[in-house]
Amino acid sequence: MVSASVGISSERKSPVSQWVTLSGCRLVPNTYNDGDSFHVMHGGKEYLFRLCYVDTPETSIHKELVDRTSDQAKYWKILKRDLYMLADEASAFTAAQLAGSFTVMTQWEDARGASQMPRYFAVVRTAGGRDLAEELVANGLARVYGFTPPLPGGKSPEEFRRTLKDLEATAKAREAGAWAYSKGSSKKPSKPSPAGKEKPRPSPTPANTRSVDSIPVY
Repeated sequence: MVSASVGISSERKSPVSQWVTLSGCRLVPNTYNDGDSFHVMHGGKEYLFRLCYVDTPETSIHKELVDRTSDQAKYWKILKRDLYMLADEASAFTAAQLAGSFTVMTQWEDARGASQMPRYFAVVRTAGGRDLAEELVANGLARVYGFTPPLPGGKSPEEFRRTLKDLEATAKAREAGAWAYSKGSSKKPSKPSPAGKEKPRPSPTPANTRSVDSIPVY
């Protein structure tokens, strides 16, 4: 629970081209936190961020999002009941990755969402310097989907999306995360293992970036 002495950021900032780096962030426990969207404390203010480039399963608290969850289940070829189990895994994974201090980079781009609190797209790096989106995909806990802005540091959307698709191909090959629930899987689902041990294999999937206005965000 947020202390009464801590303010909640409610101002809506206009999108800018520059990336802003927020160091020393902390995860704020919240019922609606999930694998790709979560509350963050920085500088005495609370913010709500949504990861760029990836999409994790909706938790059972969002069962009313029938079209959304059906699309996710279809993507991984899994049952809805397994989708909700996977959502819990993704949420726990993100919470564990962000258990300490971490870094958020944002352009204050509006990520919409159902919350009364403004939500912004962001790139998140763990205390160990790992990209959270990459970690989720590498562990089979997120699909490559969503808002694809040019990244801080100069990496193009096409280049980063290829990186994610390579990680996804490796996760699928070793049946990690959602791919263990997928129809035709040769093993039972297991908890995600640390990312980065397997060498990503090239993906033939062409880069495909879309405007934030053309992509439903949850």
